[in-house]
Amino acid sequence: MTELDHYEEHFPAVQDSNEIAEFLKKHHHEVSKKVSKLALARENQSLLRRLFPTDLDKVFADAKVQAATTELSFRHAALELSAKSKMEAVEEQCQVMVRMVKSHHRAEFAKFVTEAYLRLSEDVDQKTKRHLEGSRKRYETYEEFKDLPVGATYMKHITAADDKFFRWLEKLLENFRSIADEKVRQYRL
Repeated sequence: MTELDHYEEHFPAVQDSNEIAEFLKKHHHEVSKKVSKLALARENQSLLRRLFPTDLDKVFADAKVQAATTELSFRHAALELSAKSKMEAVEEQCQVMVRMVKSHHRAEFAKFVTEAYLRLSEDVDQKTKRHLEGSRKRYETYEEFKDLPVGATYMKHITAADDKFFRWLEKLLENFRSIADEKVRQYRL
């Protein structure tokens, strides 16, 4: 007599799955003690018994499938949670790195713009000085020939050239400032 036979003798025979479920609910302590013994007995079962299982064998198999399904669901949820938390950590690290890189680029850009503005200012100062020296010579020339009929026209020419030069310088500096401001706004985004 095998363990399985002894088990079936000890508990009343049941026919349908509802009866089996009720039976298991009522006698779950005894059943759980015997399940491990049944597993051993199942390994020793004949081929015929494996091909044509009893209702108890089917319940036992269903319980194993349900336990495996539950365990897989739990593992899937745990892996999903783990992956999500790792992704959030990586995303946070990436955001910190992006902020650091942006900060570095802003500092480098500010340094570049400051140096470029200083070079431009120096260049503008030199060009202004040269222009004013040329204007001084033109005014000296005007003083020599102001009595001539073309004197007034020459003065208008000198004044217009000075006005154009200084407007051009102001526009040049304003364009440089607006380009720098636009780039700074882009770095803030």
